[in-house]
Amino acid sequence: MRRAAVVVPVFGDQALMIQRAATLRFQPGFYSFPGGAIDEGDHGPERPELGPPEARIAAWRELLEETGLLAPGDYALSAETMRERLFEGASAAALSQGCDWSAWRYLGDWTTPEYAHLRFQTYFYSCRFEQRLEVLANTEIARYFWGSGGETKKAWEAGELPASPPVLAALEAALDGVSCFSKAGDSRDLLCAGGAAHYLPLRAPTLPPASHTNCSFIGSDSHFFVVDPAAVEPSERALLWRHIKARCAQGMQFTGVLLTHLHHDHIGAAAWLAEKTETPIFASTRTQSDLAAGRGSGVSAGECQLDRLPEVTSLLAEGDQLPGGWAVLETPGHAAGHLCFWHAQTRVLIAGDMIASGSTILIEPDQGDMSLYLQSLTRLAQLEPELIIPAHGMPLAQGDKALNALIQHRLKREAKVLNALQTLKSATLSELVKKAYDDTPEFLWPLAKLSLHSHLLKLRNDHRASLTKDKLWSPIA
Repeated sequence: MRRAAVVVPVFGDQALMIQRAATLRFQPGFYSFPGGAIDEGDHGPERPELGPPEARIAAWRELLEETGLLAPGDYALSAETMRERLFEGASAAALSQGCDWSAWRYLGDWTTPEYAHLRFQTYFYSCRFEQRLEVLANTEIARYFWGSGGETKKAWEAGELPASPPVLAALEAALDGVSCFSKAGDSRDLLCAGGAAHYLPLRAPTLPPASHTNCSFIGSDSHFFVVDPAAVEPSERALLWRHIKARCAQGMQFTGVLLTHLHHDHIGAAAWLAEKTETPIFASTRTQSDLAAGRGSGVSAGECQLDRLPEVTSLLAEGDQLPGGWAVLETPGHAAGHLCFWHAQTRVLIAGDMIASGSTILIEPDQGDMSLYLQSLTRLAQLEPELIIPAHGMPLAQGDKALNALIQHRLKREAKVLNALQTLKSATLSELVKKAYDDTPEFLWPLAKLSLHSHLLKLRNDHRASLTKDKLWSPIA
């Protein structure tokens, strides 16, 4: 886990917000503040009230590198010259001499939760400017604006400004001049990245590298549902129950459990919760019949096999409306009865296993359908979601870009599968996986073989591949 530093530029009652470019690896499309990793050469004079000195120097450097803004101070060189020197590898500790650290305030630290695939221990600062400055264009920033805390939070609540919880905490601390925060990596709250949905990552026996399944809370101001309560362990169920009780204590009514699909790494607490609260379990007709038949374990569920499966008592179908403006979408592909939940007003999508951050969704040939999966992905992308909450991993901003990138990834793999077929002429799955997935570590080939099989079935449906009685696959000219 790396250490990082972030600075909130402040002018009057406004703070500078920047949108991270879609090409960045960590939280692309999200709104944040200038910041980056702490380097080995970052060091400076001790000032206990301003947190770790290396973090303070890193924040000073990132502010200048990312935005072109030079923190207040008395410097020997111009901002432009110092920025050039930084890009050439000059020491930020040396260049920052002359900085007026009285304009800075230490806001606190936040460690990325343990379920995230990229983790940082991040130190937050504010820096007060005497005038509102313009940001220099660069490849890391998609857009920026100076806004008050009220304006920013209103846009965040409307789903127009995806931002992670520490960003909102830092904004509040920077503008109120008093509050300070600290969050450890094992802290798990009911989280919101903007818009109409909250989510709670619950440890679940799911398919690695994922270790948690996001349980989403959706509904209206008076009624709420939970989507995919995955908890199996008593401690995880207790965590879920605490958050449900907290909402009920605020005057909201728990209305029931929603299931996106049948896989056991999504439904671990469904029967327990429905019985405890005497509320129904909602799902698609296909999910109802599959669970009644005992299906839903297997590789896609991380080999999770529940002793007790939930009974779906209420059915959902395409176009059904739930309280709070949530619409039901039928999205088959990963599973035949898969559902998503769409909030058009804030453009938030509860995506289940249609997409994940930090991992790839497995399409098993006996439970999924690659053709339908791609069709469902295309349909979801056309909705242009501003924010996606997947079942596994962190939320995704600019959801249409994430979905279209996933579609292109799948189509590129399909092209590689077809090329392997054309090269080998006639081959088994084991022979094809070595060529079609030669960019994948060999220990993952058993999983890759399942995806390969799904791609081949799609190619057969598209009349571009055939299968003999001897289980040999061949291309069709």
